[in-house]
Amino acid sequence: MDRALAKAACPPAFFAARDIAFMFTPTNQLPVDIIHQLTIEQVSCDHQLMVEPQKLRDEFADRLNRALDETSGVRRGRGRNTDLHRLVKEAGGRASTQATNKWLNGESIPDKPNILALSKATGVRAEWLEYGIGSMQHDQLAAESSDKRSSTPGRSPIDYRHTTNVEPGPAVKGRVPLISWVQAGDWCEAIDNFAPGDAEEWLPCPFEHSDTAFCLEVVGLSMSPDYREGEIIAIDPSVDAVHGNDVVCRTPDGSVTFKRLQITPDGTYLLALNPDWPNRMIAIPDDTRICGVVIGSWMRRR
Repeated sequence: MDRALAKAACPPAFFAARDIAFMFTPTNQLPVDIIHQLTIEQVSCDHQLMVEPQKLRDEFADRLNRALDETSGVRRGRGRNTDLHRLVKEAGGRASTQATNKWLNGESIPDKPNILALSKATGVRAEWLEYGIGSMQHDQLAAESSDKRSSTPGRSPIDYRHTTNVEPGPAVKGRVPLISWVQAGDWCEAIDNFAPGDAEEWLPCPFEHSDTAFCLEVVGLSMSPDYREGEIIAIDPSVDAVHGNDVVCRTPDGSVTFKRLQITPDGTYLLALNPDWPNRMIAIPDDTRICGVVIGSWMRRR
């Protein structure tokens, strides 16, 4: 590639990073992630020079719509642009509804900050979304990198689980709304009437779930030590509750409670897991409605 032409199309930081890295370090001693990033930048720059601009925009729109198809809470067809604009805003991006509509229809490609916001909102890799490079999901890239390391000639496979305390996390399965405990009571009565704007926020969820799933933040210590105050629990109304499930229920007086379901020959009960909790086990009142089963939980650190 002509260097002057390349500089006009590619960020100057790419050339600075590449020149410095290769000036002082032999290629075979460069960290793998640096080589990988430089390769991505070079390929993306070459790609931009060789492909027609409209083709790039159309291909980006295809990838964006594919990512949105796999994102919970995003509608197909009418209403998709509204959901996309909301996702971008929640992920820290800044764009008008007119701009997001152009992304969907292949009329423009977002800038880098909005690419990163889209990546965060949909759970796909930014390089894949922007350029179509590599795997769509982060867990696919990790698996491919592991396979490459294992198949490198003259190099013994390494079990990296024993050399670090960090492993790839579960893939994001979509986003679910975090709602209040007051809203949870209404959710039990009319799930279909819940609008995306009613949620406090939409959280990426690592668990398989239905479109009606929602999240709550644990309040109090009745389910301690299994659940801590402030922990996020994901609840799926489509899962049938059985003995031993942790469930969210709406009692006849309208209050919402979170307990472990106990189905015994003597009756059905709700159990508080905290051994010091007063009246740990109570008979489930008549007309109590189970809003959903807890399918997973996690603790936010910020």
